[in-house]
Amino acid sequence: MNTLELKLSLIEQLTHINDEQLLHKIKNLICQHTTHKAERLPAQMTVEELKEVLKKSIEESK
Repeated sequence: MNTLELKLSLIEQLTHINDEQLLHKIKNLICQHTTHKAERLPAQMTVEELKEVLKKSIEESK
């Protein structure tokens, strides 16, 4: 799966989430990770890192 396909897949998954608290957690995790990554530029978030961020967010929402 390439980057564009992964982004589209994530967007599709997000459209099916109706839990506002979970969406806030996902947004916060992405913002935190993006801010942290900005300190390490020009590195980008890997697919595995993104999966881990989303996995942690889902686990925290349970």
